[in-house]
Amino acid sequence: MVGGGRNAFIGAVHRLAMRLDDEIVLVAGALSSNPDNAAASAAEIGIAAERS
Repeated sequence: MVGGGRNAFIGAVHRLAMRLDDEIVLVAGALSSNPDNAAASAAEIGIAAERS
């Protein structure tokens, strides 16, 4: 996933939509241009630190 980290409304909406059919597993993300926010966002949604 690109974008959609903490405090990004649409990111949460897109993750909910991904779960509707249970055919997608979110395993990596560039969730923010701020490294600290990206790491915290990844941890909150279960993405491994090395995949963020």
